[in-house]
Amino acid sequence: MTTDVAAKAVRVSPRTVRRYIERGELEAKPQGEGVRREWLVSVDSLHVLRASRTETATRPRNDRDEDLADGVADVLRELAARLEERTAEAVEYRTRLELTERAHSTAEEERRRLLGDLERERGRADRSEEEARRLRGLLEAPQEPRDGYEAEGNRSGVEGNDGAVRPQEAAQPRSWWRRWFGFE
Repeated sequence: MTTDVAAKAVRVSPRTVRRYIERGELEAKPQGEGVRREWLVSVDSLHVLRASRTETATRPRNDRDEDLADGVADVLRELAARLEERTAEAVEYRTRLELTERAHSTAEEERRRLLGDLERERGRADRSEEEARRLRGLLEAPQEPRDGYEAEGNRSGVEGNDGAVRPQEAAQPRSWWRRWFGFE
């Protein structure tokens, strides 16, 4: 039987039963480990203890003080077990918090980097649009002749059968080397 049941049978606290086990007055086998360890008490040894207690009942004992000390020890043991559990929970929560903070800072750094990249790309896009506008303006502007010789050739016309002067339809651009060497 467990120490709690044995304590009720002998009318003492479970701590007193454990003390009897430590002294060798009761036979018991341990079950479990650490704070959760319990003792399974032999029923025969419990009957022997009860019989010996009735014989020594005439002697004064300080069982009440022992029971009080046993109760305090049990309460302290329970509090220690609770404290260990809470400590383990606190460590787990702290670890989670640190991981969350790291993830947040990493995400924040990535956000800043992406915002910088976005601003650089916007600047490039603005410059490209400005260049496109400038080039469109150059293409749409009327073309001016490059030098006086070409301008003169472009103004010349061809006289038709009716005597009217019409502009040349396809004036060939004159190359500079032909002019240089005197071919034109």
